[in-house]
Amino acid sequence: MKGRRLSNPSTPQERETDLRVVLAELHVIAHAVSALVPRVRIAIGAAVDECANVRMIDILNATSECFGVSQNDILSLRRTMNIVRPRQIAMYLCRKLTRRSYSEIGMFFGDRDHTTVLHAVHVVIRLADQDSNLTEKIRLLTDEILKEKPNDRNR
Repeated sequence: MKGRRLSNPSTPQERETDLRVVLAELHVIAHAVSALVPRVRIAIGAAVDECANVRMIDILNATSECFGVSQNDILSLRRTMNIVRPRQIAMYLCRKLTRRSYSEIGMFFGDRDHTTVLHAVHVVIRLADQDSNLTEKIRLLTDEILKEKPNDRNR
């Protein structure tokens, strides 16, 4: 806490002042940490999937490029359709191409609940059954993700 020493409070007002100072500094720290969470989540996902054939970060990268949406938007809480659909497809591909559980995928995609991932998978399956263009886009995206083998990656 920046080296500030708290007083030795003798009155309730001094105790309250010290408590307010501590809470304000904790708020600043919490804000800084929350800004790092998406980057840490991506790093953890990449490290955990290192042994797998496909990493969730690779799926996120490919989906982001395919749909012209930033990775941060896909991981964000925004619910606009131009972001939701790529996010759902990325979740579907993570489930299909990795050994990750619904909970792990949800955590990677912005600390979402496993039921959100389950819903995304069901939505993509239903939409792909109805729309051959979407089916083809998912197939091409899957091929793009799978063509780069882990042993071929430049690290």
